[in-house]
Amino acid sequence: MSHGFFSPGNARKSARTFDGEIAATRAMLRRAIAFYPRDLSEAVRALDLFGRATMRLKRLILLERELKANLQETEFEQALEQALREIAEEWKSKAD
Repeated sequence: MSHGFFSPGNARKSARTFDGEIAATRAMLRRAIAFYPRDLSEAVRALDLFGRATMRLKRLILLERELKANLQETEFEQALEQALREIAEEWKSKAD
């Protein structure tokens, strides 16, 4: 296919973000599934592409989960530090 969502131009444009990389990889997987090989050689290459794209998608999704978890931990730590600062300032003002 050379039009619509599967077009290489669209894949390159959307792949500039992390979510775009995932979308481009999923599009590549859809293309691999829709591909009908003419001979055994093409079938082997298509299976290889499918396997590599599947592993890439898995790595991207795991990385995305890890990044989101780290971001949530960082936000929690920042909120906790802010709360502790506010409590320390409140106690200091009451002591004066």
